Amino acid sequence: RYGITLISCIAFFCIEMLRNDWKAALTHLSNGLQLMANLPEEVSDVLQNPEKWNQGSNNSHVRVLYLLRLLSRWEVAMRLVTGDFRPRLTLQTYEARKLDASVGTKFNSVEDIYEAVDSYCQDASAFAWLTRGHHGDTHFWAQHYP
Repeated sequence: RYGITLISCIAFFCIEMLRNDWKAALTHLSNGLQLMANLPEEVSDVLQNPEKWNQGSNNSHVRVLYLLRLLSRWEVAMRLVTGDFRPRLTLQTYEARKLDASVGTKFNSVEDIYEAVDSYCQDASAFAWLTRGHHGDTHFWAQHYP
């Protein structure tokens, strides 16, 4: 049921974009992002422990990760378009990743590079949201760690 609701949000987002109704599209995207930000425990575990779910023939974890990446990309785009769109999902991934020194510079495939670019864009979007109130604040930006 959760997946159907999420897919519906994505489908209606696409439909409203095609209809050029940005307000309705943002509403559907926001609903989908709200779902992803408040995941049920069984879905959240897929995101927190993907290696555990990579075993066996059930590949539902792959679909969840795909939806997460898709919504994250759209969230970054909506943030650029609207400016005041709170990036819920992006903020969650930024908080989890911001102190991770393992973010590499070696890539084994084009997909790895693509994922690194996505992560960078998400982090930049989250950081821009977190620092949105400090435009022109030289004291704030003079600090080593804002």
